[in-house]
Amino acid sequence: MIINFKSLDDGLSLLMKRPKKKPDAFYGKANRLAKKLGVEITIEKNQDYGNGYWIETDAMQDERFSSSWEDVYYKLRAIEENE
Repeated sequence: MIINFKSLDDGLSLLMKRPKKKPDAFYGKANRLAKKLGVEITIEKNQDYGNGYWIETDAMQDERFSSSWEDVYYKLRAIEENE
C-alpha cells in the first residue's frame, strides 16, 4: 500500500485553516450612512460577548449603544428620517 503524503498534508491543512468570516452586510451601509450624517461610531471591543457600537451624536437621546451593525444602521436611518 502506497500512501501519498502530499495529498494527506493538503487535506489536513484544509481542515486546520480557520473558516473565512463573511463580512456583515450592514457594516458598509452603516458606515456610509454615518459618514453622510457626520456621525461617529465608536467600537467597544469585547472578545467574550462580541463588540458593541456607540453612536456618537446629540441627535438621539436614548439607546446610543448597539450590539450589531444592523441595529446601528436602523438607528442611523431613524436619525436621517428625523432631520
